[in-house]
Amino acid sequence: MTGVVCDIRSQVATFFPPVPLKVGKVINWVQFDSWFKYGYGEAVEDECAGWSQYGKACIRHCPECKQASLNVPGAGNV
Repeated sequence: MTGVVCDIRSQVATFFPPVPLKVGKVINWVQFDSWFKYGYGEAVEDECAGWSQYGKACIRHCPECKQASLNVPGAGNV
């Protein structure tokens, strides 16, 4: 069971990088939705599925959140 938890944590860390890296709408939230859609996040879906709707809503309605999400580094810069 511990291996499964570590695997899920590493997958989730792909979508939500550590500071100072940023969480963007397309690169992170949309891909996080797809992760659930295709069944990869099934083990944590009950706890985490609402996060993507919340994150995207914050970016859509909060100017500060939108600005903070704009400067996401490309894959080559991580």
